[in-house]
Amino acid sequence: MQIVLWIIRYLFVLIYLTTSLGKLLDNRGFAQAIIAYQLPGLEQMNGFVLSFALAFSLFELLLAYALATQKKLLHTAYAVVAVQAMYLVLALVTLYRGIAIDNCGCFGVFLQRPLTMATVYEDLVLLIMAIVQALFIKIYR
Repeated sequence: MQIVLWIIRYLFVLIYLTTSLGKLLDNRGFAQAIIAYQLPGLEQMNGFVLSFALAFSLFELLLAYALATQKKLLHTAYAVVAVQAMYLVLALVTLYRGIAIDNCGCFGVFLQRPLTMATVYEDLVLLIMAIVQALFIKIYR
């Protein structure tokens, strides 16, 4: 079981490291990707979106660091579950609303991909892996 936990943990380290760096390298582009989701009230908070994009990218970087160094590992695992659940819900709601998005923002603007059902399936698999990781950490640590 420890090897499964190690593989999942370092997969998330790699994912969060690459996604956060991709977003940080073009924070304005990531902010535009967030705006594309047309969340209610976002259009009135353009300055906030830029700050949120920066803060969220730094949070993902912090998650990668905490997973790699095993700092507050159970709390970090719970945060990963929350982030993955948020990604899944956001993708589902956006697709349900019929909003076409050319760049889901998942990896910033450098690896642009449209938001599709494939994104939802990827998010679902990652959420399941995040839950398994949290359960393994809780049980085996």
